[in-house]
Amino acid sequence: METVDDLQYDGLKIIQAADGFRFGMDAVLLANLAPLSGVKRALDLCCGNGIIPILLAGKRKVKSVCGIDINAAEVERAGRSLGLNGLAGVDIINGDIKEIERYFGYETFDLVTANPPYLKVNTGAVSPNTMKSAARHEIYCTLKDVLAAAFKVLRYSGGLFMVHRTERLAEVLYECKSLRLEPKRLYMIYPKEDRRPDLFLVYCVKCGNPDMIVEKPLIIYNADGSYTDDYLKIYYGGESK
Repeated sequence: METVDDLQYDGLKIIQAADGFRFGMDAVLLANLAPLSGVKRALDLCCGNGIIPILLAGKRKVKSVCGIDINAAEVERAGRSLGLNGLAGVDIINGDIKEIERYFGYETFDLVTANPPYLKVNTGAVSPNTMKSAARHEIYCTLKDVLAAAFKVLRYSGGLFMVHRTERLAEVLYECKSLRLEPKRLYMIYPKEDRRPDLFLVYCVKCGNPDMIVEKPLIIYNADGSYTDDYLKIYYGGESK
């Protein structure tokens, strides 16, 4: 069973599995805050149902967007979503990012986005739903696999923009630097003002110089559960350029 969900922006919609992986706040923030200055061609790794390519192309107006995912059913679903929205210049392929060179040329993208599985194998509860477990756990690819793929396809000084969980922040920054993806901007995401951050976004530059800026905290919900003005501005207007 599937649902067709309204993305609440200019009529954009997405087809999602009713009982499988469904996009969340992390993907929305990633797509809306991605720095796009000078970006002509973007690639989304582990694209799932295509939410990030849809927002990059349909909302952020990136002319050429690709996505890749190992799950054939999700790729097929993403393709139907592209048709539903009439989006041109977007290509979603079924493939393994560990073999990224089979699908894309070396240094051919200005921007790579990634919302990878957050949990290592043998940590946390594993969903019996195979699509959910693959989206949450590093079953088909690890953090290092994602970073290695990004490095190969990014042009020199191109950018990687990734979302991950705060418990792996130190590991993510270390691995990025180890693979010459220099962290330049860091966003800490707080569910509410009185809570600890649970997500972060990091923007890295391929072969960049060390110089990282920590942006002001981004709080998603007010105390009453409504969205904060900062989040509404990100989603409905005032996106980073």
